Amino acid sequence: MDISINAGERMPANAAKKAIRYLDRDIAAAVDRSEKGSTAREQANLEGPSHIGAIMVSAEETSGSDSLSFHAYLELYDEVEHQYEAEVAGTCVRLLAPEGAWRLTHLRVLDSGALPKGG
Repeated sequence: MDISINAGERMPANAAKKAIRYLDRDIAAAVDRSEKGSTAREQANLEGPSHIGAIMVSAEETSGSDSLSFHAYLELYDEVEHQYEAEVAGTCVRLLAPEGAWRLTHLRVLDSGALPKGG
């Protein structure tokens, strides 16, 4: 495995961010369903499905050219801007088609908590 830290390596450092954006619905739903995520959703009064807003990737590892593991901090929102944050670790694989497509193979919610509305 190699750790991607800059764009000169085989898989650029922003690959995890792009994969998370592509997998927004899958990741948000998985976090929402997790024990820690559902508690944070309840504390933040989220209504309906959530979507990912801010993403901060703290670690990214590649295994081969198509597998990516990441550690990230996410902010999740509902349609009326209630929000919570989650720390996650996940693995995904790049699909052959369409270009830029990913499939989530594993996601673990490490921590989660409500954020004040609007901040």
